Amino acid sequence: MALEAAAAAAGPMETKMRSALQKHLSPVFLEFVNESSKHGSGHGAESHFKVLVVSAKFEGISLLDRHRMVNDAVKDGSTNIPVHALSVSAKTVAQWEAAGGKLPMHSTPNCAGGDGSGGSH
Repeated sequence: MALEAAAAAAGPMETKMRSALQKHLSPVFLEFVNESSKHGSGHGAESHFKVLVVSAKFEGISLLDRHRMVNDAVKDGSTNIPVHALSVSAKTVAQWEAAGGKLPMHSTPNCAGGDGSGGSH
């Protein structure tokens, strides 16, 4: 899906996070997946996301620090990440190019609930 089409289909929370990541990280590729339905959230919920960010700003930066950069960007001046869960895949442009621009989105498990029982949280 083209970036414009993905952005047009995004809800307000995703739109806010997408804008913050573009502002702070100038990604060459950005993909969001709203996984709220896997976590017992209702239709239209925006509580759980996974994101793939490819940015030149990640060059020479450890994976942990890349994740921190994404989390800090999403906060965009706030003290909190604006969603319950954000799963991050942060790649350099070199990693992106080596994969031919076709890095798959990472997988995440279904919600196990706060107590591991499989219920929603």
